[in-house]
Amino acid sequence: MSHATKDKTSGQTNYGEKQSEKATGGFAGAAESVSQTAKGMVDAVSDAAGGAKDKLQEWTSTAATQVKDTTQELASAAADTAGDLFNDMTKLIRRYPMQAMAIGLGAGIVLGSIMAKSRQYNA
Repeated sequence: MSHATKDKTSGQTNYGEKQSEKATGGFAGAAESVSQTAKGMVDAVSDAAGGAKDKLQEWTSTAATQVKDTTQELASAAADTAGDLFNDMTKLIRRYPMQAMAIGLGAGIVLGSIMAKSRQYNA
């Protein structure tokens, strides 16, 4: 083989190697770009999920506080109503003691007769 043919063959080999390196570098660059894009998407999804989690915790906390406050208000209102009813009954009994005793006696007789009849049926 002549020296010129050797140089031509060597030059073609070098050119092939350079093209192979370019292609490999291009693929590596593309792979790196895809990797960076995927990482960015994962980070964005993670941030969105974290934000949704925080918002859900905030809503849950707010709802729990509202339920607690409403329950306390209802319990307070019921206690006030029961207290008012007791006070009103006390005032009526003090104002009309004989009528209150008659009503109590009548209610006792009715309840006693109902309980006596239920015992007869159960026996």
